[in-house]
Amino acid sequence: IMSPFIGNWQREKTTKLPEIMKRLGAGEDMIKHLENADVKLSISMEEDGKIRMCQTINTAKFEHTFAFGKEFDDFTLTGRMFKVVIRKESDCLWPYEAKGKDYKVSGLMKVGSSGINAEYGDSRTKHHELEHHVSLHWQLAA
Repeated sequence: IMSPFIGNWQREKTTKLPEIMKRLGAGEDMIKHLENADVKLSISMEEDGKIRMCQTINTAKFEHTFAFGKEFDDFTLTGRMFKVVIRKESDCLWPYEAKGKDYKVSGLMKVGSSGINAEYGDSRTKHHELEHHVSLHWQLAA
């Protein structure tokens, strides 16, 4: 059975990203770039059953392959390394958790007839606490 997440997606909307990126150390140039960037997401399934996600921001590509429930390494857009675990609650619901040296973010990816919604929050850093709710919405690319 093919997951409804599988496909090529185009970012439609992001909420609260500038505020959060600023708090996490991103400069104004990076924030403007991300707000105006052409952002695409491609999700596919490998022959071994692992999921491959490729996010393209203008011409830069960020890829990772993972198995549900298994930890993998990734980097934030501000250059921090973190460990991620994505679980499969159902074909349409993938909760995830990311932990870094001084922060933790948890979230949920869900897919429905209007596209993919990714929401995350509950980030904590050594210097301040962020209880934020960032939302990204992706529509199936034509």
